[in-house]
Amino acid sequence: MHSNLFDMKRLLASLLVSIGLISMPIAAMADDISSVTSCSTNDITDDYSGMPIDASLLTYGLCDDLALYLPSLSTMNWSGYMVSAPSGVSYRAVEARVTIPSFTRTCSKSELGSWVGIGGVNSSKLIQAGFGIGPTSNTPFLWVMILSPQAGPAGWTISTVPVHVGDVLDTQLIYIPDPTRSSTSGTVVVTFSNTTTGVNNLAKPFKVLVDGSFYYDGSTAEWIDERPLVNGVLANLLNFDFINWAGVRVMDEQTKTWGTMGSEAETRVSMINFNTYSAIAIPELPASTSTFKDIYVACY
Repeated sequence: MHSNLFDMKRLLASLLVSIGLISMPIAAMADDISSVTSCSTNDITDDYSGMPIDASLLTYGLCDDLALYLPSLSTMNWSGYMVSAPSGVSYRAVEARVTIPSFTRTCSKSELGSWVGIGGVNSSKLIQAGFGIGPTSNTPFLWVMILSPQAGPAGWTISTVPVHVGDVLDTQLIYIPDPTRSSTSGTVVVTFSNTTTGVNNLAKPFKVLVDGSFYYDGSTAEWIDERPLVNGVLANLLNFDFINWAGVRVMDEQTKTWGTMGSEAETRVSMINFNTYSAIAIPELPASTSTFKDIYVACY
């Protein structure tokens, strides 16, 4: 238990640091597919450097992206999908069902944080919730985080809903404006439901009052598997083989109705080693408008 508590606190702190940097590589490293006419390594270059992408990306499905012209972004520590809200629209809620994967430690001190979130791409404001697996303990745990460039980060572990490898976890995150307090006040509400064991926090969800001008950016929503930054260095990615994401949905402020990822402006986010231009984790093309599989490739 002590080891698991140490892992929880360490991974929590690591993710709080790493998330603040993620918008830079996302914005800078878009793959250029506008002129691709065939699917070979030399046809795929990265806008940021002009260098060819490693052939491993073709193996893990980038060729499918080129054929379908699905927008794709490269990062150093995110893998999954994001959606962008139309002009004048803000996302208020995001949810998904994920199966907590079995894993092996192909590399030492490997870690994983998997989460749903709002924001973090067009700014450093981010609200997120999910599960983590630290570098030494094999017991997953749940967490909630908020990040602000002005007010700094804050994070909590959720012990009321235990989770284990193989469990199916439903996570829902909502940002609710609270104009009765101030024009920028809002409440973050997070519910976790372990559908395998039947344990949940639906009767008493996690809630925290925040200043939305510091923490809320509704321009994007995400479903991400991440490797954290530890003492200024990206951790090795835990070998999770694959993670199944389902029930991937988002709600906007204007319509107040749930829409699937596929009904929004979706972007595929791949985790890449920028030194070698090789894949670390690659999400497959969505199997439906609300499901996808994220594939582990290498630990760094």
